[in-house]
Amino acid sequence: MSPVLALARKELSRLFATPVAYLLLAAFYLALGVVFLLLLEGLQSQFQQVAAEARQSGASAPAFDLPEALLEALIQVMGNLFLFLAPVLTMGFFAGESRQGTLELLLTSPLSALQIALGKYLAALLFLLLMTAPAFGLSLLLAGLSSPPLPWTSALLAPLGLLLLASAMLSLTLAVSSLTESQLLSAVLGFVLLTILWLLASFPWPLPSAAQDLFRYASLAHHFNDFTYGVLDTRHLIYWLSLTGLGLALTGLSLHQRRWRT
Repeated sequence: MSPVLALARKELSRLFATPVAYLLLAAFYLALGVVFLLLLEGLQSQFQQVAAEARQSGASAPAFDLPEALLEALIQVMGNLFLFLAPVLTMGFFAGESRQGTLELLLTSPLSALQIALGKYLAALLFLLLMTAPAFGLSLLLAGLSSPPLPWTSALLAPLGLLLLASAMLSLTLAVSSLTESQLLSAVLGFVLLTILWLLASFPWPLPSAAQDLFRYASLAHHFNDFTYGVLDTRHLIYWLSLTGLGLALTGLSLHQRRWRT
């Protein structure tokens, strides 16, 4: 087994040895179920209201695909939930170990700084994959219930976008966690960073068009929205992979500097 995989396995074992992992899973699944029911009720009420208004005016009710609309709304909500989950999940990966004094032992191991960053990142990503597994199954279910059925590519693009979003968020919040010894500070700073990146294209600043285009391209939400609509654009893939790589590189650089100080 490679050192990176061994470290990832160790991190997952350590994570599941505490109640934090189970609490996060239970809270996320509960929130997902509640959100699903609320969205279903809201979309049904919306369709019934539109249909009633159409009947009153003598027009035919507009076409409305409830499963497709529900899938898009659910993936959007899950993306927003990751703004909170990613910082909470990664806050202890470096900040917690630094406070406990175990990070120094890891930094003096034969593993390179980048290998340590990759191992931690892989553990967090595997945990988030377990967390979002119901989303993949639900996407296929809703795609089959849609009329006409959605293409399987469109059904998979929504959770794929969710996975790419989570991947970038985890790498960035890991970098934040490597900069501080406080788990609370790591979670807060990670949330602030992700929120700024999420809302970057929505700030009502009177900027030149070139600057607005730049902010729009840097926005997490801008690149995530197309996936929820079943649109695949290579520019989005390049963005997610670049942002993930940037987060891992910053994490490795931070660990490398801390290694020289130990």
